[in-house]
Amino acid sequence: MTNKRDVSNLWNTTHKRIHNHLTTTIDDPQAYDCNVVAYVRGHRQLLIEVNDPTAKEYKPCYIAFESVWYFEGPLSWHGADFRLGSLDERKTLLSEGWFNAGDALPLHEMAERFVPLLFILERSTFRVRILASVCYVTETRPFEIHQIFPDVV
Repeated sequence: MTNKRDVSNLWNTTHKRIHNHLTTTIDDPQAYDCNVVAYVRGHRQLLIEVNDPTAKEYKPCYIAFESVWYFEGPLSWHGADFRLGSLDERKTLLSEGWFNAGDALPLHEMAERFVPLLFILERSTFRVRILASVCYVTETRPFEIHQIFPDVV
């Protein structure tokens, strides 16, 4: 049984800030391929395309993150079996020097009060960490990608 804090399976959780809009279930998320297809900096949105590499028909779904504070990881990887990071893992992430709260609160208090969720996917050669306020899974691309890179030919 899944409790409200458990996202050991992102695809079946009942966490109030993780929304699954799929009409089918993903039974073996570690078998899927993931690609970061968009990061909209000004809106702090991150979009990951998830695809079954063994499927005969290309039919991806998407994991969208809103109010993204932090992303670490490759742009493509195998496996979509994210888990929710613990309070200690959030404290560790916030203490790594990228986040400056000034004199507002000590880091341990900031980690306890800080609203975003920490999503983690770990492999032997890399890890993916995403700190975001909301996550949702959908079968259609949830927002348009207008990112233009003029220096890329």
